[in-house]
Amino acid sequence: MEEERRRKKRKRTRLPAAEATSAVHNLSDDLLELVLLGLDSPLCLIRAAATCKRWRHVVADADGAFLRRFRSVHPPRAIGTYYNTSDEPFSYGRSHLPPSDPVFVPSSTTVETDGNGPGGGLQLTLDFVPCAGEPRDLVDGRGSLLLLFKEKEGTAKRFSCDCLDHHGYYISPDLVVCEPLTRRYQAIPPPDHGVFILGAFLLDVDDADEAAIAMTNFRVLLVLYEHDYDNHNRHGYPSASVFNTCGSSNPGWCHGEQHYDGVYLPRLDEVHLAGRTGGRVYWSCDDKQVVVMDEHTLEFSNMALTDT
Repeated sequence: MEEERRRKKRKRTRLPAAEATSAVHNLSDDLLELVLLGLDSPLCLIRAAATCKRWRHVVADADGAFLRRFRSVHPPRAIGTYYNTSDEPFSYGRSHLPPSDPVFVPSSTTVETDGNGPGGGLQLTLDFVPCAGEPRDLVDGRGSLLLLFKEKEGTAKRFSCDCLDHHGYYISPDLVVCEPLTRRYQAIPPPDHGVFILGAFLLDVDDADEAAIAMTNFRVLLVLYEHDYDNHNRHGYPSASVFNTCGSSNPGWCHGEQHYDGVYLPRLDEVHLAGRTGGRVYWSCDDKQVVVMDEHTLEFSNMALTDT
């Protein structure tokens, strides 16, 4: 009799465990997404997607929204950073000290996980990029790509305005996009005419459903200073020109609409790149305004600065 009571007690203690193992199937899709977003790595996510049809359906939803969210909360680990060794700001053809080759510095995690001594044994030099004279300036980086700039050899420098007498020229840019990990590069043909550059940037592709930025999938943005000879109150205005490698058998430059909607600039030596964040680029101007460009729409706006 005593033995029978023990067996019944053991059976009763197993019931809660059986219910707990089936509880995961009672989660709503929204809660299941939160659980899957908490996985540590893409490899764990692949294993989870192979568990059952429902989990695979959540991970591989039709519009790719889950994978975009997963990438946003699990950004790729940076293996290092490139630095310009000169303290001079990017000049884009204006008078400055001679450029020097960018230097790669591995991240601390790369050094710790690589047993090849100081520097982590990872030497991502840019010696595979054709030199073409003097070194290139590193002007931007996005994902695994770098954007390098130098003035094209043989540029016919011409003055367009007295504000250029000591601060630069309209030039023909020599741009190269490269990927140090694969040692690939692509030379970007210059625009059809000389330009004065306020900034050069790498952009993701237009379509959010496209793959991440890569050597076969990128855009180059030039923000240009355009002189306005008909306006005596302001000196110029900004415009945007984009080189697109995606969705075209003949990639090339597409010049955006010129903006006369109240966004005017002072003399070009009074316009300074302030930074880039949140899909916007900012310039500070000596006439107490901040000019903002939206990377998605390529539209410009401005904000007045007060003395307080």
